[in-house]
Amino acid sequence: MFNASVLFGVVVAVSANTATTIGADWLSADKCPLVVNEDNDHFFKLPASWMTREGLVRYLDDVLQGPVTHFVMCVNGQRASYDSKTWEPIWKGVDEPARTDTATAMDGTHDRWAVNAWELFKQGIDPYSVWIQRCREKGVSPWVSIRMNDVHWVTVSNYFRNATFCRTRRDLWRNQDAKGDWNDYCLDYRHQEVRDYTFAQVAEMLERWDMDGIELDWMRSPLQFRKGHERSDAHFLTEFMRRVRRQVQEVSKKRGRKIRIAVRLPRSPQLAEKAGYDADVWLREGLMDLIVGSSVFWPDPELPVATWLAFIEKHNPSVRFLPSIDCFQLPDVAHFRGMASCYYRWGAKGLYLFNAPYCGKYDTDGRHHDEDTFGIVCREGLSPDSIRGKPMKVPPPRVDFPILCD
Repeated sequence: MFNASVLFGVVVAVSANTATTIGADWLSADKCPLVVNEDNDHFFKLPASWMTREGLVRYLDDVLQGPVTHFVMCVNGQRASYDSKTWEPIWKGVDEPARTDTATAMDGTHDRWAVNAWELFKQGIDPYSVWIQRCREKGVSPWVSIRMNDVHWVTVSNYFRNATFCRTRRDLWRNQDAKGDWNDYCLDYRHQEVRDYTFAQVAEMLERWDMDGIELDWMRSPLQFRKGHERSDAHFLTEFMRRVRRQVQEVSKKRGRKIRIAVRLPRSPQLAEKAGYDADVWLREGLMDLIVGSSVFWPDPELPVATWLAFIEKHNPSVRFLPSIDCFQLPDVAHFRGMASCYYRWGAKGLYLFNAPYCGKYDTDGRHHDEDTFGIVCREGLSPDSIRGKPMKVPPPRVDFPILCD
């Protein structure tokens, strides 16, 4: 286990050495960037009374209290949380059977998410348009995120969140003999039909919202090809990324300003390559502007920030990098600070928070928290200055997504 108090002595040095390079950078404005990912269903599981324009603004005002610099809105799982014309909207499943298993504490989210998203739609309210406008009013950069291969609860028969295309097209699964492992049901991107299906939503998102950037979340879920074919089929993802870049350039030209592209990728360049992501090619061709190095479900204090930074510097130093903290398993703000101290030690110049809104008073999944952890983070931030002298803890290292490491 790391000694966070020792690490923090290095944090100050890193901050001092990099302060002059942050400046007016597009990613961080005039401060150490703190990026918050609002996932596809979190807000919609709040009480029905929040499903108004005022409720949307009230929630965002509570999140964007100052330290948060970027707000990333995930608009889909398999189905979309808005009235998509390319993917099924989540409320299409409102009459489908609710999940009856007790595998997690998430029972009951069927009615809340589907019904609440539907209620906003019936009022003529696009939640993401409301949030983008509010972000701009508060000087926060709004981004929109798409999950590239989400498979949450795909093994539950007829579960409402699973799109018809994803659950019925066995011929497009990465393992056509899937029998229970979520990852076996991921769509296989070697198929043109899969790439076209996903690209259609990317194009729709770019046309629909006036965002600063679009994130392709390849970590929900990170397996895109048949086992054993990750390297031979990797070129399909590269071709897809080129297509996205062309579309982004086209929309940027129409709007008269550059729209950025972020990608969430596995924890290291080596693991990304093994899984079928040619990140070196993507970098050399300028196919993205930001890489978010990520775990899958667990906080990863040993995420190799320095390795990613050296890899990017070698292939395209204009691309930025942020380490992601997956927050579900962090019990208190001291653990957030400890994770931040690890990443700053290895050269990080900002942080990306995934699932953080579930940690505290806005937990909509029934987990127990002794403090409003996310609220404290939103008020205090996680910059080197804001965590100096405060309690820190670092969770034990944990192998991330063993299926990619065997």
